[in-house]
Amino acid sequence: MASSTVIPTFTNPCIASFVTKGSTKIYLAGVSDVSNGLLEVYVVDIANIQTPVSTRAVSSLNALYWKNNAPKACSTYPGDTNPNTAALHFQQFGPFTSYDSNILSSGVVEAPSRFDGYAWASPKNYAIVGHAGPIAFVAALTNQTTLSTSSPWVGIRLNGTSGLDGTMNSRMQSYPVSTPLISLGTYTPNTVSPARGYLTVFDNAGSGRVYAATGYDRSNPLITDLLALGISQTVDMNNIKLTPDAIPVNIGTTGYILDKAADGSTVVYSINPGQSNKLQVVTTTGDVLPFSSNIAATSQNSQIITYRVDGTTASFNSFDTTTGKWAGIGLKAPPPKPSTPGNPSTSGGGNGGNGNGSGNSTSGSEEKGGASIGAIVGGVVGGLVVVALVAFLFIRNRRQKKKVAAPVVPTYYAETSQQPGAPPVAAAAALQSPIPAYQDSPYAAAAQFKQQELQPQQQQQQQYQPQQLQQLQPQVFQQQQQQHVQPQQAQSGYADPRLSYNPYTAAPGQPPIVQQQQTGQNPNIFQPHQSVYSIAPAQSQQAYVYPPGTQAGSIHSQGTSPSHYQMLPTGSSPGASVGSPSQTPVVYTPPTITGYQHPQ
Repeated sequence: MASSTVIPTFTNPCIASFVTKGSTKIYLAGVSDVSNGLLEVYVVDIANIQTPVSTRAVSSLNALYWKNNAPKACSTYPGDTNPNTAALHFQQFGPFTSYDSNILSSGVVEAPSRFDGYAWASPKNYAIVGHAGPIAFVAALTNQTTLSTSSPWVGIRLNGTSGLDGTMNSRMQSYPVSTPLISLGTYTPNTVSPARGYLTVFDNAGSGRVYAATGYDRSNPLITDLLALGISQTVDMNNIKLTPDAIPVNIGTTGYILDKAADGSTVVYSINPGQSNKLQVVTTTGDVLPFSSNIAATSQNSQIITYRVDGTTASFNSFDTTTGKWAGIGLKAPPPKPSTPGNPSTSGGGNGGNGNGSGNSTSGSEEKGGASIGAIVGGVVGGLVVVALVAFLFIRNRRQKKKVAAPVVPTYYAETSQQPGAPPVAAAAALQSPIPAYQDSPYAAAAQFKQQELQPQQQQQQQYQPQQLQQLQPQVFQQQQQQHVQPQQAQSGYADPRLSYNPYTAAPGQPPIVQQQQTGQNPNIFQPHQSVYSIAPAQSQQAYVYPPGTQAGSIHSQGTSPSHYQMLPTGSSPGASVGSPSQTPVVYTPPTITGYQHPQ
């Protein structure tokens, strides 16, 4: 067929890389938007990503099953290089039925087949987790919840040499969340069973789980699970939140996710479950790719290849995972670098540097500028707090000093033998003035107060009357405490001025009221605040069933599982090629048999 530099456009396309290592060709498949039910497969050489060359390789018309508005997924069988192995597996998704077909290297398209009663929900949750020779193992989210497992997840075994040899099993040992966002499969192709890989499932709550996956060949009678998932481990999301637009793609053991950034560009994340469960940003350099919701992606060598349609024009782009550079047409300059790190889930995919979860980075000078501003503001605020605290303590201290510097020195009167009715002059003559010296010994005051408590009868105190002054006899200190008193204190009528003793406020027969100076205590300014329908088959494995338009061919028992069936298209004879456009597949209800059925 003739080649062209005009890339065909599809509403729901899928692309897949060639098995040959180092190849520059990929498959582009879809259902025509012009001819209803026309399945087309192109081989596109992207050696020059700016001007790729496309060649139509296969076309098959089947309007009953192939729909242009249904999502698609394409894959190859890298575990086997047998020329009889299908070159491409084509999968169409639907809410009630999902049809698939192998497309052989000879250009023959096998008749579409399906699993009766089950449909795969979305290409985003249809993950290939292992290859063993011509066999591929898939973990898929279905439209049904199996009663025996209480999960909508199943394991699928695809055969590259015969599409009718596919098998499904609902038993998987471990089961991912029932409402995932996207699922990502990673693996190392193997030539023999078992196949090993990983299934990484991200949910809508912003978290993810990793499962070790092991695919078994059904020929082993001791194996009951086609695909077994191990105990899950938590994904380190690294402050990344995926959007519903995220698209999974893998390159062997490393999985990649293309997601939409806030500025509309494409940001790339990666995870390698075999080495680390941490989701990381792939740093980009240079121009970036605008994100499109209808992007189809695959991997080739160390590159991610994307296909997108803008209006009536289709284009290819490539992203080198080692250099972080995009290539192709339609790229745009990266957004300006933010002065502060942005949200990893909303920032645009900018130039390289210290990744912040979106492909953007901030330069060293910007980081220093932000840090210096913060230091200045913090210093000013801290200085104001210190100044306010010092001023408060200074004012408080001055008030306390004023109280101590002006003590009240009371005046005491000595008691005389003045008789009642004597003139006030005699009483005044007996007045004795205390020595106004400020005494240092507290023992005298303590002794005096003790004496007043023990001998209240000696304290005959009366309130002062203007008509007559009753003079008081000062207390006599005890003999054992007088040795601590200075000579001035031994004089009659003297008391320690630090005890504010007011004789006029003491009732007769009561001890004097002693007011002791209180030492101020700074208040603590840092006070704490107080403050559906369920499917339950007899066996969990089911086999492919032909849609309407087919009939049974020769059936030979293989002595294997009775739940698997083989069908041949209508009008075919043993050995005839299958899948020509004129064939009309029908649903086949097999008789009671005891083995896998193969066409003759």
